[in-house]
Amino acid sequence: MNKLFFALLMFLASAQVFAQDVYICKDINIHFFSEAPLENIEATTEKAVGAINAEDGKVFFKVPIKTFDFEKELMEEHFNENYMESDEFPHGIYNGFVTGEWDASTPGTYEVSVEGTMNIHGVEQERKDMGTITVNEDGSLDINAVFMVALEDHEIEVPKLVVKNIAENIEITVKGNFLPKE
Repeated sequence: MNKLFFALLMFLASAQVFAQDVYICKDINIHFFSEAPLENIEATTEKAVGAINAEDGKVFFKVPIKTFDFEKELMEEHFNENYMESDEFPHGIYNGFVTGEWDASTPGTYEVSVEGTMNIHGVEQERKDMGTITVNEDGSLDINAVFMVALEDHEIEVPKLVVKNIAENIEITVKGNFLPKE
């Protein structure tokens, strides 16, 4: 009986240590910007979620496409219905790994690379992008990245009629404060 209790106690202790290696964020800010000759288009959501495992570097992000807010309602409607087809493809998903040297137990800002698969509009694309992880004094992690996504990489078609209204490459900015999972 004592051995079983001791084994259970050790398992729970190790599970708690593992949980401290996982950081989550439920309100990641994702902003995109399309600079085109006739009109700039931009939108933001703070409804993306993500997790980072500091032990093995695994990262995961999920973005509900319909949560992007636009300046003009018509832009939002066209984005969801004509380009992203949000009813059919409701989420953008990223699975990958942080590569580069960083230490979740040492405060500071670390330049890192993130390699993985981005699924947007139902099309997976292998990516490698740069960003920063800032380990804060309070134990949280700030994640920041800016990168470009080509519409054609995700089979997002732009009608010839509006081709001068939408850029072929969209700038994406990601910011989030990740807290240790409890």
